[in-house]
Amino acid sequence: RLVNSTQIAISPQLIRYLITSALVGAIGFSISLYHYAPLGRWSLAYLPFSLSLLFVLFLYNYFRLRQTFFWSQCYAGAWKLLLPLVLIPLARFQEISYEAVVLSVMVIVGCAAGIGFIHVRTSAKPVVDRCQQPALLSLTAQFLISLLLLSILETADRLLVEHLFGIVVAGTYFYYLSVALFPFSFLQSYLGFRELPAFKGSFTLALVHRKLCGALMLGIALVLVILLLVV
Repeated sequence: RLVNSTQIAISPQLIRYLITSALVGAIGFSISLYHYAPLGRWSLAYLPFSLSLLFVLFLYNYFRLRQTFFWSQCYAGAWKLLLPLVLIPLARFQEISYEAVVLSVMVIVGCAAGIGFIHVRTSAKPVVDRCQQPALLSLTAQFLISLLLLSILETADRLLVEHLFGIVVAGTYFYYLSVALFPFSFLQSYLGFRELPAFKGSFTLALVHRKLCGALMLGIALVLVILLLVV
């Protein structure tokens, strides 16, 4: 939960779950990468890369919760900007291989994780909240079920179109669907990234109603702009 504008509180139970899930997830992800995309003698680097990647995702949510959105976005997407800066000079001396791309991503993510660790240590550190917390396992299970149902609903139509009309029609359908939904997906991502952390600091029905009304107005305005451009 958000203590103030710069500090968050984490329960000991959540810390244990985070460490356990990070280790299990990193090992599982490393095994999958080793099986489907082996790197030869560099394959052992998949484990520290997986841990670094999970820590970078933690940094994204940590700084988003603190409402320092600049740093949150930096840790989430800086590698996309840094990767070309690494590969373009490298391409002048040798042909870019798959291993070079993967190793470059590993180095960038590892550096981001190291910088993020120092950043967290030198900024307002999280405090341990020993207050009674709700059953996290139950909440996690409900959250995962909700995500699973949403994922099924989002992909069911594409799988159905592919099954009924073939892969070519499904590709065309997916393309036009992506173009049509992009403005709304962008709005949804912005609202989820920018507005939801406010509920961690103070949750009231009035705040929820105000945010929903604002999101509704933005959605209506976006629809009107699209109609003006299309018609």
